[in-house]
Amino acid sequence: MRISLDSLLVLDSIDRNGSFASAAEELNRVPSAVTYTINQLELDLGIPIFDRSGYRAKLTPAGQDLLKGGRPLLEQAQALEKKIKISAGLITPNFSISYDDALGFNAIKRVLEVFFEAYPGLSIDLNAEILNGCKDALLSGSADLVVGCFSEVPTEALYRYKSFGQIDFVFAISPHHPLAQVKTPLTHKEIAAHRIVIVPDTARNIPKASSGYAPDRQYISVSSMESKVKAQVAGLGVGFVPLALAKPYLEEGLLVQKKVDRPKSGGHCYLAWREDKATPLLEDLKNLFLKHRKDVFS
Repeated sequence: MRISLDSLLVLDSIDRNGSFASAAEELNRVPSAVTYTINQLELDLGIPIFDRSGYRAKLTPAGQDLLKGGRPLLEQAQALEKKIKISAGLITPNFSISYDDALGFNAIKRVLEVFFEAYPGLSIDLNAEILNGCKDALLSGSADLVVGCFSEVPTEALYRYKSFGQIDFVFAISPHHPLAQVKTPLTHKEIAAHRIVIVPDTARNIPKASSGYAPDRQYISVSSMESKVKAQVAGLGVGFVPLALAKPYLEEGLLVQKKVDRPKSGGHCYLAWREDKATPLLEDLKNLFLKHRKDVFS
């Protein structure tokens, strides 16, 4: 057979990533190895797979047909390999993930749907964390993979992390709230005169971070970011909320975004794990998150 699974794997990666160099990075190979694989495939088939006449190589019609027909074969082979590894005990049948609740469940769900297609026999412990909760899960080893924001990423050799994306926050309130009528940017003093909605830090073993609560302020405490958004839609309080979670309510007019004199900076999100927990399963899941990064932050 002139078409190998490895050549299909390389072809698929080039198409998804947009270049030979990006495919090499995803596959942990040198660019010359990726180029050699494609050149060898073209030589074996006796037809060009890529049109190299322009600035960037593009798939020929034959290359497009090859990719379209080859992807199902590649997916079946990968699913079979993973099933065998689970049966042989090389991959654990359960996995623990902690994610920053500011991302929201729907963002994580998109990746897990794809993951369960590849690992239908896998069980996952999924935990939403607030503020330092994700860092706690990483340091304590209670999570195999963490998807969250860190005020400071751990620098010890035991921990590994990869930059993942940005979580943006907006000050959003009910259009019926008294502050909604203020035309100028809201001052800290104006905001402090109203009830705030907070979500307490879920860290258990390390110091908790502030939820925005001050002893002299009236507040309502809820257990999740989704509940915080809904509480603010109901006009029960005010505060900063993740833009991705607030967006549907902003579009429907159930929330209004207000300018403030002290904006909340966005949180940089990381994929983080412990080196001593590295497994083929973890590697596959990390790659899936990176592959579907746009879906998570859309």
